[in-house]
Amino acid sequence: MLAKPLNAIAAAVKQFEAGNVIVNLPTERADEIGYLARSFLQMSKRLSSQVGDLQAREQHLQHLAHHDPLTGLPNRAMFQQVLETMVDKARADGSRFCLMFIDLDKFKQVNDQLGHVVGDQALQLAAMRMRASVRGDDLVARLGGDEFTILVRSFRHESDVTAMAQKLIHVFDQPFAVDGHEFEMTCSIGISMFPQDGKDGDQLLNAADAAMYRAKLGTRSRLEWFSDLSRSAP
Repeated sequence: MLAKPLNAIAAAVKQFEAGNVIVNLPTERADEIGYLARSFLQMSKRLSSQVGDLQAREQHLQHLAHHDPLTGLPNRAMFQQVLETMVDKARADGSRFCLMFIDLDKFKQVNDQLGHVVGDQALQLAAMRMRASVRGDDLVARLGGDEFTILVRSFRHESDVTAMAQKLIHVFDQPFAVDGHEFEMTCSIGISMFPQDGKDGDQLLNAADAAMYRAKLGTRSRLEWFSDLSRSAP
């Protein structure tokens, strides 16, 4: 009479330790064993709830460590990790990929004239436009300020990447509306390709950055390939 319910409680303890659902506890009994079973069941539920809260907090902290708190995009740290992983993969299988470096034209003017609240909302809208303009497997990240990057993981022809960048420029040609204010905030894009434009992630990022600055020297709201920049150099 005692061994069977006590064995059930002992089995429930093992189930709890293994992270499994607790079953077959003699909670219906009206004696001390029933009280012990009910007490253990309540304790296990509280502990499970606390563990769930701790895991949720840990996941939130992990998310904050790798994502920009304003836009929700991957941050510089996560971008660098993914970039180096893509470099290693491309070296191993001989594939190629592209990196877009994007700078928002007129953002400083918006921020200075309309305030940081409007500026922050403009950055959030800009991030949404970028994510909506790329494929699901391409990575959009915010490096900081009004600087963003897009890792184009695969493509058939360079013209496909050019078309993607032109689509993004066209999307940014549409006015922004924030808090009753309507304003323009276009973008300039520099593009580099691995392995032609850099042997590692840093070189590739610097190449795309240089191409972006060349794009901004023109009429802005335009794109520039680093390969075109290097070919035009004396």
